Amino acid sequence: KNDWALFSYITAYIKPYLGILLLATIALAGNLVLLLLRPYLTKQVIDLGFATNDITVIEYYAVIYGLTIIGSVLFIFVENYFLKSFGQKIIYNIRA
Repeated sequence: KNDWALFSYITAYIKPYLGILLLATIALAGNLVLLLLRPYLTKQVIDLGFATNDITVIEYYAVIYGLTIIGSVLFIFVENYFLKSFGQKIIYNIRA
């Protein structure tokens, strides 16, 4: 079989589970946003907290930074859960 024939064969099994793949993609994008937010938060701590010796600003951004870490962990969990479910369902249907 050529590549396009194989691709169309696999696509037939993927189509019923595009919703699961979409949820995994959304979780991936959410994690990416949170990962990209961290350097900005660090910049804010340096510019607004350390430069002015304002401990409340440092604490505020530390809490937000911690929340981005927790959010990333949750997004990674959701992404892995749905991707594994997606793969298992496709393999089950191929073997059936």
